[in-house]
Amino acid sequence: MELNTDFGTSGLLAADLVAVVHAWQCGAMSQDSMLDLFRKSEVLPEGRSNVEEAALIAAKPPLVPVAPKAGPGIAGGQESLPVGPARGGGDRGGLRN
Repeated sequence: MELNTDFGTSGLLAADLVAVVHAWQCGAMSQDSMLDLFRKSEVLPEGRSNVEEAALIAAKPPLVPVAPKAGPGIAGGQESLPVGPARGGGDRGGLRN
């Protein structure tokens, strides 16, 4: 029997995970790079290939509707930042559409 001396933290913080997904959605990194980063961060299992991961995703679509990728512009194709109740308040924050 051996004592486990691996006391390092693994995984990604929630904010880091969101940032990586956002970078992928904006086209700043490829899906393969994102999946490799998730694998190195132990978010995804080591032995699963990117092709296998894509097949698993395709076999069981997300429960939450995902907006299609949009063309160039702010935040993946939006013409302006969301304001009002969608951002958690009725204040427009000085932004105009």
